[in-house]
Amino acid sequence: MKDNQNSNFIAEKIFSLIHQSNLAYTTSWEDPRLDRLALNLKENDTILTITSGGCNPLDYALDRPKHIYSVDINPHQNALLELKLAAIRQLNFDSFFELFGRGHLPNFPELYQSKLRCLLSPWAQKYWDKQGKRFFNSRISFYFRGSSGRVIRFVNYFTKNIIKNRTQIEQLFAANTINQQKEIYDKHLRHTLTPFLRQLFSNNLTLWLNCVPPQQRQQVELDFGCSIGEVYGQWLEEMLTQVPIKDNYFWRVCLFGEYTPACCPEYLKRDNFEALKGGLVERISVHTNTVENFVRENDVTISHFVLLDHMDWLSNYRYRDLESEWQAIVEKINKQARIIFRSMLSEVEYLDDINVLVKGVRQPLKNLITYNQKLARKLHQQDRTHIYGSFYIADLTIA
Repeated sequence: MKDNQNSNFIAEKIFSLIHQSNLAYTTSWEDPRLDRLALNLKENDTILTITSGGCNPLDYALDRPKHIYSVDINPHQNALLELKLAAIRQLNFDSFFELFGRGHLPNFPELYQSKLRCLLSPWAQKYWDKQGKRFFNSRISFYFRGSSGRVIRFVNYFTKNIIKNRTQIEQLFAANTINQQKEIYDKHLRHTLTPFLRQLFSNNLTLWLNCVPPQQRQQVELDFGCSIGEVYGQWLEEMLTQVPIKDNYFWRVCLFGEYTPACCPEYLKRDNFEALKGGLVERISVHTNTVENFVRENDVTISHFVLLDHMDWLSNYRYRDLESEWQAIVEKINKQARIIFRSMLSEVEYLDDINVLVKGVRQPLKNLITYNQKLARKLHQQDRTHIYGSFYIADLTIA
């Protein structure tokens, strides 16, 4: 028992070191197409979202909400979003697409010094002063950088040089129908790509680099009754055979290290870039903080929360932090808020035991939440990333 506790402690320390001292994500891995349908944003709405790769706050801005508060405890993630905001303000579309679409920009050092640096916070300046040239002005794609980018780079190398199925992968992304996808997958990839990814995601280091902490792995394996590698293998097969892949920019960047004009996040499309440049980026602010502390420390009203899967992280070893976060949310909202979140579990139960204080009366959080299960399940089936076990749309109402 003691050896197991020591092992968990060491694993937690390694994970924390990797996550907190690095750029974890070069791109977001939550499908914003689903989010925007679930959020149903109006012009007076305000959003608190976890920053991650900084893609989705830009996507939400296209729905023209009043303001988006992009919050992340990892300052490296916020530095990335700051750079994207600065580049939208200062660069033309072609340069911007080279930078964040292709992951390379030959004249990045000059543009950074002359146009971008002055728009960044001191912390972001210090970070990009050190990393900018290495990340964007080299033969290696930006999307192969950061901790999760190292995994993506390995996947890219393995498919190109070891199992040598790049031609079939290109054919897969050119498929026009689900039947064509399934045929290519069954013939060329089922016995090569899927077993490789299954094995890769059984490795602790791979999971840590992709910001899956030890407790989340334990939760998933207990929930599904098999190894996390087997779970990922099943999700991958479902994605490749049941979800249209032609516009699946998440897996394109994973397998190729870049986007194309036809397969990329919405903010990388010319018309949307111009809309963001025309003023929508001014509706996004960036904050290095926890969700709870941001809510408690800022006198703002928030109507929508996008909490990703971070509650999985808190629910095992930091349950008091999870309770405290929800207490802060309950205290902040004005009668009602819509909250969306994901989990690697097939179903979450960790909110059921939370009690919150409302107007001096302690009551179960679950009594204040109404879940839109029908819509959430429908959207979850369409998820292009296919790396989560469940998706939730929750309306929190304070009488």
